[in-house]
Amino acid sequence: NQIADALSRVFNDRTEWQLNPRVFQHLTAFMPGLTIDLFASRLNAQLPRYVAWMSDPAAIAVDAFSMNWGRETAYAYPPTGLIPRVLNKVAQDEATVFLLAPLWQTQVWYPRLLELLSATPVLLPKSENLLRLPHNGQSHPLLPQMRLALWPLCGTTSRTQAFRRDLQTSCWPLGGQVQRN
Repeated sequence: NQIADALSRVFNDRTEWQLNPRVFQHLTAFMPGLTIDLFASRLNAQLPRYVAWMSDPAAIAVDAFSMNWGRETAYAYPPTGLIPRVLNKVAQDEATVFLLAPLWQTQVWYPRLLELLSATPVLLPKSENLLRLPHNGQSHPLLPQMRLALWPLCGTTSRTQAFRRDLQTSCWPLGGQVQRN
């Protein structure tokens, strides 16, 4: 109990990156019905209802992985190392999640991310103030090398299949010829 108490008093605000709130507000047009911010703190929460990674009096819960996401329409900007777990949780809970994550095609989790797409991702513009620490305004050090996107994900197979089916007919092939299967 003493260890848990000591950890609850340590707060590393150098990991509390936040998407620029103006950009987030613009993106809400692509994220209808948001109900919760799954990976947040009192410093970087984008929505009134949020889940923290440690005890936070304003959070509705601690540890997003311990709750069912299927009843929510969630925004998630998790630490990059948690993306595989997030993707598994989306599928497990048949959840609707708008995931802020890098466009990182070489990562082992990237094919799974594409499988869970339920709409076209939104590529965010490169900007030095896209991700900042809310308490001091410091820009994320990897921004010059990183391209972020908002990935609309769904764990319901019928929705992801419908998106892929619509995607096949949404592009006109070069030469004006309709592709046949």
